[in-house]
Order: sequence, then C-alpha cells, then structure tokens
Amino acid sequence: MKYYVLSHEYTVADLHDFPRFIGAFSTKAMVESALAEYRALPGFCDWSDGFHIDWRTVDNPSWSEGFLYPHPTGQIRASQSPRSSTFVAAPGEGEVGSSSPLTHPAPSSVYCLRHEYTDQTHASVFFIDLCSSREKAEDTVQQYQFLPGFRVWPNGFIIEEWPIDKPCWRAGFQHS
Repeated sequence: MKYYVLSHEYTVADLHDFPRFIGAFSTKAMVESALAEYRALPGFCDWSDGFHIDWRTVDNPSWSEGFLYPHPTGQIRASQSPRSSTFVAAPGEGEVGSSSPLTHPAPSSVYCLRHEYTDQTHASVFFIDLCSSREKAEDTVQQYQFLPGFRVWPNGFIIEEWPIDKPCWRAGFQHS
C-alpha cells in the first residue's frame, strides 16, 4: 500500500530544522485539501514554502545504510533525506489513492517511524518509514539501531500511530 505523507519543515539560522509530520492520506484530493487548510494555520503560514508531499510505500524504509555523523560539513539536516516537494508518483492499480478498488480493506492507521537527535549545534529528524504495524516498526528499529549515525543515538527512534486521513497539528504552532 502507498499513502501520501504531508510534512512541513523550516530552518532557523541554518542549524535547527523543525520538521512536523502532519499525516498520511489515502488520496491526492485528501492531501491537497489538508495542504490548503494548513497553509492558513498559525506557524505554517509563516513558512508556506516548507510543505512537502511524498508518495510513500508502507514497510519500505529509507536510510537503510544509516548516515554520516559527524557530517563532513559539520552538520546533516533532515532536508537531506530522500524526498521531493512534488508528488513523486501517481497512484497505481489497486493502491490506496487510486481509482481502482482495493482487494482488501485499507487499514485505519499506519505507524510513522522516525529518528531524532540533538547535538551541540543542531537537531535532526529522519523520516524512516510508514509501517503497517507497531511490530514492523519495532523490527525496523532493531535493524537500524546499529547502523552508522543511528547507533550514536540508539534511543532516538520514535514510533507514532497515525490515523489515515486525520492530520495532526490542527491548531498550527508557535515558533519560540
């Protein structure tokens, strides 16, 4: 299965990334509707160019080789993660978001797996995967905790359940 993932990120002083994962959506129309709503919310409207929509396959993790730390330039930012600010693929036959019916019911939620860390100079967040179950997310953590970069912060993995088509951050945010 595939879903559209809506996220938002902005950077302050080229050192601190502030990513927010807004939600997973079953159709292009749903994610575009959420995007239009979020562009007007407090905080999001101040960085309206920070939105990203990705077309993500469930149980297909990114960053499978880890990351360099310390980065040769002294920093690595979440914006270096594999993603695009445009739709990266059109829905295919039988996938969530397509006009074709699914052969089995779509789940009501997915599990977002990410990794966060903060050091002396910056904070970084890595979106790793949308998982079909908490168990799959935990299995991925077990595999990733010894990879380069991740092993420096083995407690930085976060698993959150995301209801499909129900975004987070509905009130916007305030930058401090």
